[in-house]
Amino acid sequence: MKRFFFLLLIISANYISFAQVQGTVKEDPDVENLVTLGNSYLNKGDFLSAAQTFEIGAEKPLCTKTTLCYYMAGYSWYRQDEPDKAKEWFNKLLRNYPLSNYKEDAKYHKALILMKGEDNALRELGLDMMLRVSEMTDNFKLKKDALNAAKQFLFYVYDEKFVNVYYLFVNDKFRPIVMEAICHHLAERKDGDQINKKIDEYLKDGGKPTRYLVALKKQYGGANVAMDDQINIAVFMPFYLNQSDTSIKIPKNSQRALELYQGMKMALDTLSGSYNKKIRLKIFDTRKDSFLVKEQLAQLDEFMPDIIMGDIITRSTIPISRWAENNQVTQFVLLNPSDELIKDRSQVFLTHPSISTHGKKMAEFIFNKKGLKKLVVLYDSGTISSSIFSSFKESYQGLGGEIVEYKVSQVYDVAQKELEKIIKELKYKKFDAVFAPWSREEHAGLTLSLLNLHDIETRVFGSPDWEYFEAIDPDLKTRFNLTFSTFYFEKNDSVAYEDLKNQYIQDYGNYPTKYVVQGFDILNYILKMAKEINPFVPMPEVFRSAPMIKTIHQDVEYDGFQDNQRVTFLRFSDGRYIKVN
Repeated sequence: MKRFFFLLLIISANYISFAQVQGTVKEDPDVENLVTLGNSYLNKGDFLSAAQTFEIGAEKPLCTKTTLCYYMAGYSWYRQDEPDKAKEWFNKLLRNYPLSNYKEDAKYHKALILMKGEDNALRELGLDMMLRVSEMTDNFKLKKDALNAAKQFLFYVYDEKFVNVYYLFVNDKFRPIVMEAICHHLAERKDGDQINKKIDEYLKDGGKPTRYLVALKKQYGGANVAMDDQINIAVFMPFYLNQSDTSIKIPKNSQRALELYQGMKMALDTLSGSYNKKIRLKIFDTRKDSFLVKEQLAQLDEFMPDIIMGDIITRSTIPISRWAENNQVTQFVLLNPSDELIKDRSQVFLTHPSISTHGKKMAEFIFNKKGLKKLVVLYDSGTISSSIFSSFKESYQGLGGEIVEYKVSQVYDVAQKELEKIIKELKYKKFDAVFAPWSREEHAGLTLSLLNLHDIETRVFGSPDWEYFEAIDPDLKTRFNLTFSTFYFEKNDSVAYEDLKNQYIQDYGNYPTKYVVQGFDILNYILKMAKEINPFVPMPEVFRSAPMIKTIHQDVEYDGFQDNQRVTFLRFSDGRYIKVN
């Protein structure tokens, strides 16, 4: 049923009609109405009426919804438990419209029908089709569903004899999955000797080890194989190695990635001897190129990463996160605070709190810690500003706080006039403080200047971007007790920071930047967690169940979520930032 609702979503959002391919087919209002009616029958569970309705739509003259009707007729008959009729419509779609957007979904359901049959030859055909769907589709959810369906039948539906025979004929690229199924059946009767024998033969023939096979070898006392005491980490960052030239200084756009990597290496060099795992890093230079990233992701099957790091703050992070979720590999996102990366994903972790968490924690800090009950909030429609405000408003009002909100333009000339009017009016309003989650320095500077001009006595709270605003008068920051949440704060009075600083000065001749400390921290965290990482516990659960771990620049605690919940607050005073929590 979940697949059906997902299909309804993509039908409305991403449908590319047969007409767009041919350039001649038009919309048909009658068929549009039949599609709507058929969907309503499906939602009510009346699959027979749905199938008959879609059949009528499919038999009308060719239009933009024809291929959809073919597919949905087959799907409805499938739900009605009429496999022959369902297969007939799927075959018609694949035969008549081989370029249809629904061909892969039709193959998926046709494969399910074949796999559920009693004839072994048809079962094998269905498995082959299902595994090909998992390989060929670009739809990540369909890929995962197809792979899971094949595994479900191999592990839990088919008997051991069938699986062993299928292994002899399956395509080499799918052999690891079938070997896992063979060993699962042996494990069901706790036949450890046969498990070790099967895996040894498999590896001798050139088979690739998987996490499941490694875990079985350990469980039944077999010899160690790859990944026994090792964590493989793939690091995706924009190094721009193609621009490197030893005769000139490091390119500016390489600096941040290089410093993050320097911190990682320092953690490995100084700390790895204290822990029980070897760490193997493989570097991928993304160059902020999404097409290059997709090619690099295709290389990961051989490396078999346990953890992926990266990218930084680029759109390339999104396909990496999709790959991590689809392949059940844990990812740590180094700097990007986007909620989009972790929404509905179990494998992806932010090393810094997300934008929405900053808004929520700022609300709790202002209301609970500072006791301020009524705020004026100034924000614009920018992604960061509006996202922080949205989560801030929900949390602050939920605590009992009162908000007077003003949304201004992102365009400075327009915002200037709006802010002049707003702040002039504030002189005559009663409020406790101003919260201004700006992501633009001009807006931030203008806000403080106007508050000062109109001699308004208040204090100002800001977004993490305030930390990077350099042109604003420091005296105004101090006057209004400027306080903001931060993604980073390396000036902790910790022995660990002093040790890192001294070693970095010795190695590189200057002070470590925030990115060096960030790289050091994340590898330090993984090394501290290494003893808990094993093939029998899903890696995300290891990190979610871990206690709070103190690193140099922040306390790391995922607290059951994918988001790092700890947020640091800084106050500007006397020309420097002071940590206040």
